[in-house]
Amino acid sequence: MIRTATLADIQSILLLYRELFKQMAIYEPNYMKETDQDYEFVKSVINQENNFLIYVFEKDTQVEGFVIVQKQDAPMYNCFVQQKLVYIMDIVVNPDSRGLGIGKALLQQVKSWAKSQGVNYLELNVLTANTAAQKLYEREGFTNFNQSMRQRLD
Repeated sequence: MIRTATLADIQSILLLYRELFKQMAIYEPNYMKETDQDYEFVKSVINQENNFLIYVFEKDTQVEGFVIVQKQDAPMYNCFVQQKLVYIMDIVVNPDSRGLGIGKALLQQVKSWAKSQGVNYLELNVLTANTAAQKLYEREGFTNFNQSMRQRLD
């Protein structure tokens, strides 16, 4: 079952965040580190501050995944077409529950909600090394439109 998160879900969300940060640190050890997410940040997201929203996927009273989104407007620059977008900040599924359609279900929930809000686009970032997530996003209709590059200076 997918529902909006409540304050009772914070500990489950923090545990899933720990898994996310652990995996990201494996993918990009020079950029990401294994750590805990900030409790107050998660609390503010659950309270829907700053246009944030969080959905959880619950199975047998256990939170097996979540998605955090933020409703945004395009930056106010002359060159940007003004439109509304939803930025998918984080989507996490319990490693033991991956491949069961939870990520897909969370994305579909976000799409449905975004359409009801008059949003034009969904947007997200994904690490290049996270090919499993990229495949999910592509299956769900996401396409590349921007590329970030970096150069390490020693």
